[in-house]
Amino acid sequence: MDTLLDAAKLLDGLADEVPEMCPEMTEMMLGPSMKPVRWDDDKVPVFDSNQIALYGLPEYFGVYKYRVIALRETESPMVMDWKMSIERPMRPIHRYSRVERFTNTLAQLIACRGKVPKDLITEIKKVGFTDNPDLIWNQIRAILKERKGRKYYNRIPTILEILGFQKVGVDKNTLVREIIDDFRIIR
Repeated sequence: MDTLLDAAKLLDGLADEVPEMCPEMTEMMLGPSMKPVRWDDDKVPVFDSNQIALYGLPEYFGVYKYRVIALRETESPMVMDWKMSIERPMRPIHRYSRVERFTNTLAQLIACRGKVPKDLITEIKKVGFTDNPDLIWNQIRAILKERKGRKYYNRIPTILEILGFQKVGVDKNTLVREIIDDFRIIR
């Protein structure tokens, strides 16, 4: 391109011939965000319609000779009608809440919430356990670890209660509420 007029014609699409660019130069101009899907045999970059929708036309990046292939996702996106939404079960959205998780973990640690499979309890009874309250916690924890039951660590107080140990005495209405309120303040 010798003159400014040729550059303007090229931008307007009126130019007769578009200058050839090597693939390396074109990719350098496009940057990492808009790389061609492939290069045709005649060294013309090929972009998909999703790239065009996301990043705009390659002309914005200085590439004037290119091809676009249409993708099914952008040409005819899946739209669910009422019947399809009823037939297709959707997973409910779960909103994460630190306070709710803390409350659940605390309830498990004071043996107010949580279920333990009966077969796990029978395995613990088969293995045997000590009656010493200072050693029982770590012994149950070791049995759970050995049986791949680490997700039940928070429920050790429930397991101890099922095995016949005394329940942890916690006044739910006052102490637990105060702990949860303190957690809300520090989070």
